[in-house]
Amino acid sequence: MGNLEWLHSIVPEFGELSDEELDAIGHFTLLWSLFEALALGNSASPNTIQGLVDRWESQGKLNVADFEAEL
Repeated sequence: MGNLEWLHSIVPEFGELSDEELDAIGHFTLLWSLFEALALGNSASPNTIQGLVDRWESQGKLNVADFEAEL
């Protein structure tokens, strides 16, 4: 059973998604896998993500305040 078949079997509404939505899911999955591999050493967890955010902020690469409203 492929990934899409598995999703269809447990989430019936999955079949109602548009091609654009399915593409977005595929793109996110690819980008997340790349991010997890390169930035987190294949070990994403709340703690490793927070550590990365803290490190990027202290290096001036990220301004967490820009995301306060969303958080």
